[in-house]
Amino acid sequence: MWVTLFVTIFWCAVVFGGKYLYRSWRRKYYLLPAHSVNEIANVDYYRQLSNAQFESLVLATLKERGYTLLGEPWLGRTKEQGYAWRKGKKSVICYRLTRPLNEQQLVEISKKAHLVQAHSVLVLSPLAQVPKSAPIGLKILGGNKLVRWFSVLDMVPPVATHGVEEKCECGSLLKERVSRAGQPLLVCSMYPDCRVMRQPAEPAAPTLRIEPGSNALIA
Repeated sequence: MWVTLFVTIFWCAVVFGGKYLYRSWRRKYYLLPAHSVNEIANVDYYRQLSNAQFESLVLATLKERGYTLLGEPWLGRTKEQGYAWRKGKKSVICYRLTRPLNEQQLVEISKKAHLVQAHSVLVLSPLAQVPKSAPIGLKILGGNKLVRWFSVLDMVPPVATHGVEEKCECGSLLKERVSRAGQPLLVCSMYPDCRVMRQPAEPAAPTLRIEPGSNALIA
């Protein structure tokens, strides 16, 4: 009986202790600064980028994946449609950073691609939920698929998005980086001599007051 109890307690400690250690390691790992885009594991990072920043990463990825850029590959942007050319086929690019895609939009994208005689369309969406089916010729890259698509950028540093500047406890400037979880991260400029790193403080919400004799809220 005592042996059975001891074995049960031992294996419970191994299982639950192992889970706790793994979660602790995973939490610390993703709080480290990402040195390149391929280390970012959270698709939400791409939603924080401006259109110009996102497009810059897309173009770099296309080149890394063996595409030749012939003009502007963005669908319908210019009068003379450009393409991303690979293996004798012309592809165009379409993306939505904040708005979710729906089936009607995919049909419209397919029609536009047909008009410009594109063989395929890469539809990029940094949202976890994307339509499961699409018209022939459309390849939807959303959620983890988009993270994997960008993973070839092992030499491109991630773009900081908040422009925060703070001082470290050692007196040096904290530089904004991006964590492997895709969140803004402040890292001491003297790193690795000083290993202070933290997430930026959330901006304080404005205090609202009601002026006597008025119903208006004043910040």
